[in-house]
Amino acid sequence: MKIGFVGFGNMASAMADGWIAAGVTASDMCACAGRYDALVARCEARGMVACHDAAEVVAASDIVVAAVKPYMIEKVFAPLKDTLADKVVLSVAWTWDSAKWEQVLPGVAHISTCQHAGFGGRGRHRLREVLYAQRRAACRGARSTR
Repeated sequence: MKIGFVGFGNMASAMADGWIAAGVTASDMCACAGRYDALVARCEARGMVACHDAAEVVAASDIVVAAVKPYMIEKVFAPLKDTLADKVVLSVAWTWDSAKWEQVLPGVAHISTCQHAGFGGRGRHRLREVLYAQRRAACRGARSTR
């Protein structure tokens, strides 16, 4: 399973670190960000691949983590609608619920971890549930390949 991050700030970096700690191979993850030089340093420190843009991340990934600022989502993701058709989009964008994602990417599988309340209330708990579920899945996958 290949995981790509569109946006690689504090939240995405923490998610990547968690998945690496859970046994996901770092080289199976890639990321893009607005400042490529800083991105390269962050990715190399983890053993991840730095990509130049979101299209490159989407092409290399099965799961795409949307970790850009909410005001950037439509600009970044709408042009990628067709290439995202067979991917899963995991959003950590504050205030972007499933209905908003469906408007931008109709028919694309998406999981919105941060509902209307952002990281307050249920949004934080939903994010924790998704990350724990992914960690359990990653651990099961690692055990089955040993």
